[in-house]
Amino acid sequence: MKQIPKGIQYMLISSLCFAWMGLFFKLLKHVPIAEIIFYKSIFGLLISCVMLMYQKAPMWGNNQGMLLLRGLSSGLGIALFFITLVRLPLSTANVLQNISPIFTAILGIFMLRETVSLRRWMLFLLAFVGVWLTSIQSFSMNSQSVYLISLGLISALLMGVSNNLSAKLKTSEHPLVISNYANICIGVLTGICCLYTFVWPTPYEGLLLMGLSMVAYIAEYLAIRAYQLAPIAHVSAISYLGIPYALLIDLLLGERFHWVAFVGMGLVILGVLLSLILEKE
Repeated sequence: MKQIPKGIQYMLISSLCFAWMGLFFKLLKHVPIAEIIFYKSIFGLLISCVMLMYQKAPMWGNNQGMLLLRGLSSGLGIALFFITLVRLPLSTANVLQNISPIFTAILGIFMLRETVSLRRWMLFLLAFVGVWLTSIQSFSMNSQSVYLISLGLISALLMGVSNNLSAKLKTSEHPLVISNYANICIGVLTGICCLYTFVWPTPYEGLLLMGLSMVAYIAEYLAIRAYQLAPIAHVSAISYLGIPYALLIDLLLGERFHWVAFVGMGLVILGVLLSLILEKE
């Protein structure tokens, strides 16, 4: 039996880590969002710098302009995603975020000159129907809902740009350098916000912040590696697994969903399984 490629394996684990990251966010409801993101960024930056020094790799990379663009798109995309995580059910926030594979695949046609087969487009359509069914009960068209949906869509678009830039940088940059630029960009922005909203975390919240930072670091690093090691469209399809992961966590937190949401989750999983089968052909 042919082994699942490393890039796909990395995205499977990354999607699970992103879902668990959302759980930590829900538990840190008394800590300002900017402060949570700031702690996460500083933790990731420190770990990456230590590892880069140990490996004697160039700290600032070789293509600073593209690295900075990737850092800004990724940092802002993740920050907007975190805002939706706090204000929406985890599965709904992940639904919005997981529109990014479609943006990633479309942008990949222009940015990377990659082709996407008709069969894979059909899998995207299947997964997107599952996304819509999973989220339909959570969306209402009041002003607050429209605002949060807009933030989620902008986040997904920015992550699509970020994923393609990660792939473009795969031959010239160390993945830790790529991650560093995102942490620096978002760390500076949220650090300024923390000057006005800082709240001292309790010891329990400090442990949660440490756990969130570790899970987020693993999730982001593995996502970068996945987009460096496998074609954009293949990895993007696997990232849809973040939705059923998050839905299960929502159920553990006491959220209640219509049966249609479970049908949607089934379609997402079916789309991912078919994508894995195609990958082995």
